[in-house]
Amino acid sequence: SAEGPKSCTKLSMKLKINWDDPDADFYGVKHVLLHAQNLDATMMHERLGYWLFREMGVPAPRSTHARVVVNGEYLGVFALTEEVDGRFARHNFDNGDGNVYKEVWPFDSDGLPRTEADLVDGLETNEDDDPVVDGVITFADEMLAAPPDDRVSVLERWTDIDRLVTTFVVDRAIRNDDGPTHWYCFDGCAPHNFYWY
Repeated sequence: SAEGPKSCTKLSMKLKINWDDPDADFYGVKHVLLHAQNLDATMMHERLGYWLFREMGVPAPRSTHARVVVNGEYLGVFALTEEVDGRFARHNFDNGDGNVYKEVWPFDSDGLPRTEADLVDGLETNEDDDPVVDGVITFADEMLAAPPDDRVSVLERWTDIDRLVTTFVVDRAIRNDDGPTHWYCFDGCAPHNFYWY
């Protein structure tokens, strides 16, 4: 029926591996992400998109297909996708012990620096270790204080500018409609499904 709420044939799942031991893992991971891919009839967009990011030198989750069976019942083919977490950071960055932020730009939709509380809420790593987010706050303050002609030099000091530009080029090339350049405006405006390290 074209009316009423969408009914899904399958739902995405995030499995946490902690049956009775908080330090337990499954082949080295603590979470397993199974994405239903209900809006992708090819079931290839996620896997190919992440592959292209990695091919262009941008850290991105590894993703493959998985045939999922639960208690003998076949649930379908899912994207088995790596979680962006501390393990991901340690694997992809020389100093992988830093902060990974999810869905938090250094600035809010009004162009003001994020508060410390906003940044801490966006942490995917180090959130339990008395988190320090001063670097992002200092970066945002320096960007705002710099004359427009000097902002690129601030970016160069704080980021890998080639990787940053490549990230946005690939994001646009794959026509990502749910990432860092696609903003939703409901209760304020913000993008979704992106990470900063």
